Amino acid sequence: MEDTAKTCMKKILDEALNQILELGKISNADIDNVAKCANLVSKAHREAMEYFNTMKQNFNK
Repeated sequence: MEDTAKTCMKKILDEALNQILELGKISNADIDNVAKCANLVSKAHREAMEYFNTMKQNFNK
């Protein structure tokens, strides 16, 4: 269960990182794009933690 949550979180964060790296290819990425990336990483972390907590609750039943 924990490995599944870690794998899920890693996939989400890898995708976020890929999008950040893609933005880096744009010359002089503006503050708006950087903020969007930060929000994406934050959202990915929240979603992974929610998934982990749900799996943990289901496991403990």
